[in-house]
Amino acid sequence: MRLSRCPSCQSDNIIPNATLHEMNSPYARLMVTVYSKPDALLLKKPVDTWAKCAVCGNCGYLMLYAENPQVLWEAYQTQKNS
Repeated sequence: MRLSRCPSCQSDNIIPNATLHEMNSPYARLMVTVYSKPDALLLKKPVDTWAKCAVCGNCGYLMLYAENPQVLWEAYQTQKNS
């Protein structure tokens, strides 16, 4: 996702590809998961992608997005069609 302006303050001071991590571990990264078969007892078929963020250098507005949204969308479509 490429943003050229902050949706909050309209600043163009955007810091792309900042890393979000858990406070306990600076090396852990957040992931986004969609299950292709969420109702299955086993083999729910999770599909993951890394979470990414961008930060406005002016007001601090944080924009969170999935690195590869297409794989999540495909898993969601599979979920809807089953």
